[in-house]
Amino acid sequence: VIAQPTGQTELLEGTATVNDDQSLTMVLGYSVVANTSTAKHVEQTMRHYVFNTDRSAVYTEYDMAAEGEQMQQHLSSELHKTMP
Repeated sequence: VIAQPTGQTELLEGTATVNDDQSLTMVLGYSVVANTSTAKHVEQTMRHYVFNTDRSAVYTEYDMAAEGEQMQQHLSSELHKTMP
């Protein structure tokens, strides 16, 4: 469950797979989205997470179907763990 500050709450379901190289892929693609009355209307979302082998980095993609548009990539990011 993810609550967005933009007025949506996502209930996501999916799979987690350890790949041959020991990286981890999570695909959360079966979503139910609840929208507040003042939010833009989002029909469906999908999230992809790929963690590298030592889990020190993650690549993410966020796909969304909203405002009458078909599902399409909305955001992506790559985050790296830094050591103090």
